[in-house]
Amino acid sequence: MVKKKLSLYTRISTLLYNIYSPFYDKLENFFAKSFINANDYKIRTNLIERLNLFDDSMVLEIAVGTGGNIPLITEYTSNYIFGIDLSTGMLQQCIKKIKKYNWKLELILGNAEALPFKNDKFDSVLNFGGMAYFNTQKDALNEMFNVIKPGGKVVISEQITFFEKVTRKDKPPVHLIPDKAKNISYEYIFNKNFYVIEFSK
Repeated sequence: MVKKKLSLYTRISTLLYNIYSPFYDKLENFFAKSFINANDYKIRTNLIERLNLFDDSMVLEIAVGTGGNIPLITEYTSNYIFGIDLSTGMLQQCIKKIKKYNWKLELILGNAEALPFKNDKFDSVLNFGGMAYFNTQKDALNEMFNVIKPGGKVVISEQITFFEKVTRKDKPPVHLIPDKAKNISYEYIFNKNFYVIEFSK
């Protein structure tokens, strides 16, 4: 694995998530209901269903955070799930849930732009939030493509807030997806408050 130096932007974002992590779950659900009139559970369900999971599917979640998607993923697969994140604070919150709910989840502190996995390892890759914070979106997309198996599926979603608009990261980076990817599509969901990108290998 090649280590990549994090930009100042990414380092500041990671620090903020470390501070924010103990309050993340409650606040995210509150913001979803209050500002975009959507239920957090419905948003996550919408994304998980796009992964086309089976009972033995091996799944990687990039920017796994506190593990908000894990209960939904475990409804579809009994296989081990892998989660990677740059924030130690978010991973610490997720570890508490692993112990409480006995999830089959392996956590890795790492960078989406230099994934510590062999090629063709996962059936599905999910990234819900994080794309706007990556140093180089193209590198992250290449890594996602590399680690999925032939026929595997990648689903990416990002919330579009004032912050994403100001930093010009509110557009789906479809043009950066590797040329060899198949079935590329994108759409806006929940009153255009999120975009979703899908592609396969």
